[in-house]
Amino acid sequence: MLITVIIWVYLTFIFLTYGAGGMILIRRLLRLEAMPSLSLPVMVTLGLSITAWISSLLSLFIKLGLVAHILVLAGAFLIIFFHYSEIKYQVMSFYQGKHWVVWILMGVTFIATLLYAVKTPDNPDTPIYHAQAIHWIEEYPAIPGLGNLEPRLGSNSNWFTLNAFFSFSFLGNRSFHLIPSFLFLLSIFYFLQSIQKLIDGDLRLSQIVKLALIPFAFYGLVDEISSPGTDLPVILFYWLILCLWLESIEEETSQPLQSIVFLFSILVITFKVSGIPILLVALLILVDLLRKKEYRALSTYIVLAVVTVLPWLIRNFILTGYWLYPEPIMQTISPYVDWMIPADRVLDFKRGVQAWALSRGTGWDEVAGLTLIERLAYWFSNLTLNQKALTVVALISPVLFRFFSLFSKHAEKKSMYFPVILVSYISFLFWLFSAPNFRFGYGFVLGTVVLALASLIKLVFERFSGYRLLLFVNAAVLLAQQVHVILGSTRDDTQYIEYLVLPADYPEVPTDACNLDGVDILCARQFRQCGYLAFPCVPQIPRNVELRGESFRDGFRTVSTNP
Repeated sequence: MLITVIIWVYLTFIFLTYGAGGMILIRRLLRLEAMPSLSLPVMVTLGLSITAWISSLLSLFIKLGLVAHILVLAGAFLIIFFHYSEIKYQVMSFYQGKHWVVWILMGVTFIATLLYAVKTPDNPDTPIYHAQAIHWIEEYPAIPGLGNLEPRLGSNSNWFTLNAFFSFSFLGNRSFHLIPSFLFLLSIFYFLQSIQKLIDGDLRLSQIVKLALIPFAFYGLVDEISSPGTDLPVILFYWLILCLWLESIEEETSQPLQSIVFLFSILVITFKVSGIPILLVALLILVDLLRKKEYRALSTYIVLAVVTVLPWLIRNFILTGYWLYPEPIMQTISPYVDWMIPADRVLDFKRGVQAWALSRGTGWDEVAGLTLIERLAYWFSNLTLNQKALTVVALISPVLFRFFSLFSKHAEKKSMYFPVILVSYISFLFWLFSAPNFRFGYGFVLGTVVLALASLIKLVFERFSGYRLLLFVNAAVLLAQQVHVILGSTRDDTQYIEYLVLPADYPEVPTDACNLDGVDILCARQFRQCGYLAFPCVPQIPRNVELRGESFRDGFRTVSTNP
């Protein structure tokens, strides 16, 4: 735990400085008179996003080890040197004027997050490919055709490059995986600020949405924060985007908030392609700027969007031969290279994910002949009772939001929330009709549900003159939930005495020696799991795949068997 806290402090320093640097750049690009005032967790999350972009860019040329760290650390010190006063102001503002209830909840959140951060990674995909993908980034620059070796390794993500960057594997001890828990902590700290706002009389929808998201975050995500899986960042960033977007709409003139929402909306797709519906947020912001004839801001945002995704697109192409993966249609617009993964393998991989999303262990052949309605019925029948209830509420959430809003004060102003409701519902439907596994779409489902729930809570708070009493009851419930989470942290027999200094390492997975094109590698022995320590490792030797040169650095390609 000691090393975990030290790394969190280091992450705070790096991300805070780059977040401040990012806001200074935005101020200059948009010609704002003063440094925008942002919530400290949001500014640190902005720095995390910028550093993720930097890690993706550097990974195109070098492995993410000591040299990369020196470069990023030097940049952080330069920002501190020139902008120390602005950064100090942001930090001091965070600590001022908080109610003791908020401090208690933040303290308990810190303890709960720490206890789960040091656990052994629990995500089932981590030993299959997350850990291997990160290990490749730690050892090599982007490898041409790596997806030929194992299709999952072609699933490029800036989340992997960020985790590899801050794994500190170059120190020789182990590969740390503490970025997920740090993002979770930042997100909860941001959501908890709503309690202070509500105590101060701010009953706007954005504050109530933040309050309502907290229990769902602990309920659905706390077991994921020890794993570098790509679902967690999409969920948390999506919720952050919804809340920040609501705030920017309510404040009307908050261009800095709007710019953060725009950048986060673009960034999410670089974590996982399933976040693509969130691009609707960015699109609506661009349309709004065009409608207002704010052409300078419009052109600035478009340039920022291109710059944000460009390293990720290039890395996609290097790993797979496709600009967007796994999308077989991209073959037609991607220039041919000898390491391009055959389109039939890309299609098989995509269909396998879609079939698994309907029900774990299901193959594409079992669902290929079903109509869309039959597939959804099959999927729904395999859900738990809680998942079924959340799905039904999500389906009718726009109706619920509208109904509760009719009885709310200033109901005539509720139309300003229409874009948020629209995007959240489209995102939910996109997930439902593409790959409706709850692990993939928890953020989309809860986004729609919480918006409807928040409109009801807002109505109750407005109608009840002693709403602060209800607020303290809610705070007590949150505290009870967090204590329950802490007490439940030992249900898997975790021996925390072993993790007082270091967090748990990736578990060792049994593998066997095998041979690829005359080169010795390792193959999974069971459940297609390779883990981290066995490297390089594949679930099984791929058919017709060879090295493009004499070393792994040269990449891999699939050899045609056609005469």
